Amino acid sequence: MLTNEIEGRLLLSRHPEQAMPLLERALQQAQAALPSDVTARNTAAAIQQELALREGAQGNWEAALTLVAKQWQRSPSARCTASVSVADQRTLVLVYGNEGSVQGAYRADRSMADISKEQFIPDALQDLLQSCPQVSVLAPPLLNPHPDLLRPSIRWSFVSEQHPDRKPGPVSAGSLLIDTVQRRTVHLIRADNGGKTPPLLVSSMLRGLEVTPIRVLAKLRVASRAFLFAQGVCHEGASALALTPDPAGEKLTAALVRQQTLAGRPVIFLSRVPVAQHLGDLEEPWSLPSAFIEAGASLVITASQGEDDQALLEAVGRIAKALDGGKTAAQAVAEERLRAVAQGIEDFGFTITE
Repeated sequence: MLTNEIEGRLLLSRHPEQAMPLLERALQQAQAALPSDVTARNTAAAIQQELALREGAQGNWEAALTLVAKQWQRSPSARCTASVSVADQRTLVLVYGNEGSVQGAYRADRSMADISKEQFIPDALQDLLQSCPQVSVLAPPLLNPHPDLLRPSIRWSFVSEQHPDRKPGPVSAGSLLIDTVQRRTVHLIRADNGGKTPPLLVSSMLRGLEVTPIRVLAKLRVASRAFLFAQGVCHEGASALALTPDPAGEKLTAALVRQQTLAGRPVIFLSRVPVAQHLGDLEEPWSLPSAFIEAGASLVITASQGEDDQALLEAVGRIAKALDGGKTAAQAVAEERLRAVAQGIEDFGFTITE
């Protein structure tokens, strides 16, 4: 599989007629592998992305979008879609807006600097999405979470490859609060919080030293909503939440999350998840939100890095209250983004994965 992929990619620019059979064979081998095979998943994604970039370099936007949609198991005719493909110094952005045509932008000279500060989708392409009720974004894990991918006035969310289109379970079935700091979130569940923050409906809690991977997973399997206030980390190629260690040293990694079955189809709030900063972080290390989706979550709302705990907690409370009031996650998060802009808050941002 890897031999066919490497040889095919080397031949693609000079001898495409020799390269395509090799790439197609490698893609078939990768797609036949088990979903848990990380190497196969990355191989399939790399091949499909390479073919899309090749079409994009020639300005074949519709052909490129067809390849991207296949990678993400989406219909290429779905409007209000944006995709971002990134490889070394090449970037391909595709937009299918409300007007019914596919537009794109291709670059072969992007900077290799901090990608967390880079604008991937040009303003002219964002304009085509402004009238959409909600935009589905297809992008590699390194951009998730990347809260500034689209302007705050656009309602959008990342779509995982395993997009399940499942409805959340009823909140009354069990709402879980997990916080690695013992008393940080106590005011979120008190009725006498002075009206500053909407209280959260919580039926179960783990806080401080109680927050071990084994206990967290046991609670998550039956929760319908979960608030996880824990530091996200990336260490030795694995994305994880920094929790109290289990006796066996188990960490709550993306790989471990994927193995679970979250029967309550929960809405999950993740805080303190770092934004990838370099292209080397392209694949598995940055897939914690997608891992929760694969395990059964209906959607994941992620807050990127920030230092202001109080502002973050208040924002999470407002989003939760908006969901309880019948608003979609895209509506609730868009309102919070606009609020942050109006108040000049740059400490953190929210993204949605579904």
